[in-house]
Amino acid sequence: MVEEAGDKKPDWDRQRVDPHGKSIEFSISPDGSVSEVKGLDSLFPEQQQGWQQWVARFALAWTLPQTE
Repeated sequence: MVEEAGDKKPDWDRQRVDPHGKSIEFSISPDGSVSEVKGLDSLFPEQQQGWQQWVARFALAWTLPQTE
């Protein structure tokens, strides 16, 4: 069976590497807060704002209990 490009499953365990050498490292606490942010200062101000908005968007989901 030949896999189509759309059939490829994401590899969630693989670490993503920015080809330009920029990466953001951070810790997520059980309460959904983000701390120990490293690398944010390597981005342009617009990119920093975009990253902060991205994190804020998902922070709520990190605090919700898992459903089975």
